[in-house]
Amino acid sequence: MSAAVDVFAQHALPVWEQRMNDEQLAAIRHDSGPLRLLAVAGAGKTRAIVHRAVRLVEHCGVNPERILMVTFSRKAADEMDARMRHLGLGSVSCQTWHAFCLRVLKEDATRYATWTIDDKDRAKFHTKKAMGHEGENWIGGDFTKVRRFIGHCKANLWDADSSAARAHAEKVFGHQAGRAIRVFAISQDAIENNGLLTFDDMLVYVYRHFQQSEPARLAWAGRFDHVMSDEDQDSNGAQIALAEQMARDHRNYVAVGDLAQGIYSFRGSDVRYLAEFPERWGSPTIEMVRNYRSGSSIIDLANSIIRPGKHRLERDMIAERDGGTFEGKVEVVACDVLEDEGRELVDFVNRHKDGGGSYADVCCLFRLNAQSRAIEEALLKARVPYVLIGGTNFYERKEVKDLLAYLRVAMNKDHDGDGVRRCINAPFRFLGAKFVERVMAEWDGGYDWDECVDRAAETTGIQSRQKASAKEWLAILDQVREKACGTVDEEGKPADVLDFLIRKTGYLAWLEKEEGEESIESSHAANVRELVRVAANFGTVEELLDYVDENVRQSAKQRRKAPRDAVTLMSIHRSKGLEWPVVWVVGVNDQILPHARGDEEEERRLLYVAVTRARDHLVLSHVREMATRMGLKTVERSRFLDGITIGTRVPKGQQPLGTWTSGTPLSEGAVELIQEAIDNGIPCFVTTTDEVAQ
Repeated sequence: MSAAVDVFAQHALPVWEQRMNDEQLAAIRHDSGPLRLLAVAGAGKTRAIVHRAVRLVEHCGVNPERILMVTFSRKAADEMDARMRHLGLGSVSCQTWHAFCLRVLKEDATRYATWTIDDKDRAKFHTKKAMGHEGENWIGGDFTKVRRFIGHCKANLWDADSSAARAHAEKVFGHQAGRAIRVFAISQDAIENNGLLTFDDMLVYVYRHFQQSEPARLAWAGRFDHVMSDEDQDSNGAQIALAEQMARDHRNYVAVGDLAQGIYSFRGSDVRYLAEFPERWGSPTIEMVRNYRSGSSIIDLANSIIRPGKHRLERDMIAERDGGTFEGKVEVVACDVLEDEGRELVDFVNRHKDGGGSYADVCCLFRLNAQSRAIEEALLKARVPYVLIGGTNFYERKEVKDLLAYLRVAMNKDHDGDGVRRCINAPFRFLGAKFVERVMAEWDGGYDWDECVDRAAETTGIQSRQKASAKEWLAILDQVREKACGTVDEEGKPADVLDFLIRKTGYLAWLEKEEGEESIESSHAANVRELVRVAANFGTVEELLDYVDENVRQSAKQRRKAPRDAVTLMSIHRSKGLEWPVVWVVGVNDQILPHARGDEEEERRLLYVAVTRARDHLVLSHVREMATRMGLKTVERSRFLDGITIGTRVPKGQQPLGTWTSGTPLSEGAVELIQEAIDNGIPCFVTTTDEVAQ
């Protein structure tokens, strides 16, 4: 009877209010004034705000062209636009802040209207040049840190000569703050002189345009009666200021987001803007806490992870899928090393496929790009189709190709000169493109690049420092060759050869100078460490190179096929807003998640985002050993799992043989058990307070 009443009641409602819960209805029925709408993952917030727009048009008589809906990403904007069109309201403006600002710059015929959009990041070149001898000549300056500083300033609308930029520079660079400020000013002048329109500058220029021309601001703000900003936890200072400029007159401003999903501080976003919205705007708050996406076991874990966080909704997320009856499944898998994670994932995926599922059901998420190497190799070896989103095959990453290029040239396996081009000036040796042209001119089609470089160094017009650098490079190749072909067993090991090469060339120090110190955004150094660790699995350098070549070929073949039914691999950051039936998160370890250099609050939110991507089945895996800056080290599982009761599965062959009281002698039975394991090829570690027996 009650069900019939519910059905009747639903049909009595207008179409934009049907099949909505109380919180969604409250948001839809908010006619005017500011509002903060907080919504957990899977709560149907996009559906709610889209139907709010429908109600504004159909019930309140608002012209659809006078509704502005903005969001963080192009994908989210396209999704909102598609939903509005499906509902017959294609004239509602759904776009990103960048698209909106570009529209303003063009329609108002500003000086930036004809500038070239910097979609290939040409600004990077101007910043690097500003740091070089033609600019500040900042020897040893951290390029990535400077770029991050400039981006942070622009995200907060700080000019190079502002007191706020100066204060931030002093915080980041200390006594070298002045150099960072000058690089900012020099590079910005070059960017503007070359007519480049960066995405950061789009926001800055429109904000200034509105600040300097009140008629222009009023004209644009007057076009819209309502502003709705989705994913507002990812907004930066510039976007918040633009929203204020657009909504300050009518105050019909709805900020939508989830405090627990703010994960883009490295882009200048700050979750505090959404947290403080009610104080700034005097607005009410509606909380949407019902998750219709995931099983209750996944929701329980997500709640446990985010509950200690500073920025989150006051109430826990509520599992509503199938009326809250669908439980789903959560597993934790403990592995020894990254390769074990890869093998476990492959076994899991194949079991899922054999059970009637599809490869496309499964997404593997990782915190750092370096983690994808073991996963890709395991999938390739097992011939499981996959697609890597937003990334490059491990062996095709710049720093990996640079170091392998040294080995190719040294072992006479550089068949086309690509290896020479890659490594002769990495690290920087004054042997740039013109010198490489001379080397290629000396090439006779053979593999003896030593002679080509030697002859090129003696040609007319070569500077003395270039000659010295060429000799130094040749000497390093000789030493690498000697190490790789050494008679002493240890000297021929690829890992030892690479370790020698990295130390001899100072490659890591140069890489940090070029790409910035290792940070939560930069895993270049982690890729180098992972390459050395992988190399330890091969007996000779030639075996390593042959394996890499085959891996690259198979990976390219895989990409060309582009199968529809394929496992998805991507970083957690890229997974925001997406969902899959099955999600496997690798590397749920301290030092990775949370990242050793990350903000723990934001790292917690990042794991929460990863967990809430799963609909039916979630697997979290962690490893016992990992390559770190200090070498191969034992690592703990993520502290974010502390106090959470989940059964941990240990892969076959890695189960503990038994436990003994620390500091006491091992019994004869224990010794026999250990000996039996060793005889069967199972690695065995017994730790006491006094010694480690192996």
